[in-house]
Amino acid sequence: MPSLIVSVITFLIVALVFGGSALVGIELSAALGPRLYAGREPAQFPRASRYALIGSAALLGALAAAGRADWQALTLAAVVCVSLAASWHSAAVYQKIPDFFTLVPLGAVLLAAAAQSEWFLILGAAVPFVPFAAMAYFTKGRGFDWDDAKIAALGGALLGIETSIFVLAGACIVAVAVAYGRKRTTEAIVIAPYLIGAIGAAMAVRLMP
Repeated sequence: MPSLIVSVITFLIVALVFGGSALVGIELSAALGPRLYAGREPAQFPRASRYALIGSAALLGALAAAGRADWQALTLAAVVCVSLAASWHSAAVYQKIPDFFTLVPLGAVLLAAAAQSEWFLILGAAVPFVPFAAMAYFTKGRGFDWDDAKIAALGGALLGIETSIFVLAGACIVAVAVAYGRKRTTEAIVIAPYLIGAIGAAMAVRLMP
């Protein structure tokens, strides 16, 4: 019984930390967005989306705790939650993502990988980045842009080559299907939230016990 109580308390604490990380990301984006994108008309960010992000991050934390992830992995995942939540909010509100929200966590993951000689993670970031960067270059930001390429690189570093290719391709298919379903085929598709959601879901599955 005491061990069960300790486990439940641990789950709750980790879930609160991860949910708090998402809240920090949302508030960080909300604070920086008006300064970085003063000329853009911000879209509304529904309260339901806010709660969904925080709840999803808390669930990710609970799964990580249930999977008995070590504290180093938990810390990295919590930092990534800040980045993903901030990126989602910024993409939804301003259709742009500051480099700070993508390149900083990507750099941290790659530095950690290099320090531990885990070169496959560096390759994992490069492989999905290349096709997304090519699409951003050739489409000139219509549907795909450099923010998507940076998110793809982060996803590749976190998930590995095979998983990231499958997850990111699936996210793109869903984004296009939703656009066609809403009859918005003449508008640029904002793909970043779909990529971010897919990365978060894949992280949750990976952390499941």
